[in-house]
Amino acid sequence: MSSSTLLNYAYVTVFVLGTLVFFDLLFRFKSPLLLKVMLLISTFGAAAHGLGHVYCHYAGYNRWIMEWPLNLMGFSLSTFFYVLFRNKMSLLIILFFMLLFLTQLTISSYYYKVHALGFDVDLFSHPLTSRLARTLKIIFIFVLVSLQVNLLARIIRKFHQDNIYFEGLRNWSLTLIGLLLFNLFAHFLKFIMPDAEIIGSLLNTAGYGFSMIAILYRPDFLNHTPLKISLMGIFSIKNQDAVSLDHFERSFFNELFYLKEKASIHELSNMLDIKVEDLSGLIHRKFDMSFTDLVNKHRILYFIELVKQGKSRHLTIEALAIKSGFSSRQNMQRSFKKFHGGVPSDLVRLIDSDTQGTNG
Repeated sequence: MSSSTLLNYAYVTVFVLGTLVFFDLLFRFKSPLLLKVMLLISTFGAAAHGLGHVYCHYAGYNRWIMEWPLNLMGFSLSTFFYVLFRNKMSLLIILFFMLLFLTQLTISSYYYKVHALGFDVDLFSHPLTSRLARTLKIIFIFVLVSLQVNLLARIIRKFHQDNIYFEGLRNWSLTLIGLLLFNLFAHFLKFIMPDAEIIGSLLNTAGYGFSMIAILYRPDFLNHTPLKISLMGIFSIKNQDAVSLDHFERSFFNELFYLKEKASIHELSNMLDIKVEDLSGLIHRKFDMSFTDLVNKHRILYFIELVKQGKSRHLTIEALAIKSGFSSRQNMQRSFKKFHGGVPSDLVRLIDSDTQGTNG
């Protein structure tokens, strides 16, 4: 089998994986909207990368098809992680990539209109454009690598809370960011070493494929996280109620305020610098329940997740209840019956027996 045929099979595989993960995200990832859109763009970029290379193999080079998928994937995944971890640079990153895309579009259109360089002309090898095109590409790759390395360092240094949500999210994020860096390395290898294009293309395609698999096997709680981020919410802070909700969700859900044993609405209102009655009204409007019920509901969800993760094989129900924010097993019983039904021990036996049956 020739190397070009092998590459085409690899590109088709990436296209199929990208399409599969795109529809999986479309139907299973519920919220927040901005994170969903960023992941959809990244999977679209991967699918376009695979299909575009096969198309160009038979129909000839087209710079739009060959260049834009990497840009889309780099932009969308960088934005996804900076928004997910609530970095203050999120808005700057979005604006920077918009500016970069606009610059690329302007330059490509300029050479098309003024110098009649069609889309079948590789700007990286043409004597009129190669220096500018290569400079822009190096800047793009350098910025992406810098952003990912900065994010990796921040996640490793700061996000190490002892709870299952952060543990799963942290490991998954580090894997996906590592794959993006691997992709950039493979792309840069092709860029600076034309003789190694086949090896670089295979590595690049493998990076795309494994990135799609990582997104497909994302932490399940990401599919239904209560956190809601809207695109307009990032660009506007005029709606005070929206800002209060955003701050509340960040503290309550992202920072797992509800796992504190003595979590109180007064403590949270002081943290958010909002009146107790305003915070209570906000919770009633957005979640249709009291603060206490919201706390206990998410403690129960956390307890269930601990059991699903197999923690009950090493810890007692009492210990799991305390890990979930309750003062004791007895204190958890009433909330468990209200928000799940039955008693905790039945759930533990059911899940443990299912796990043993699967392993057997």
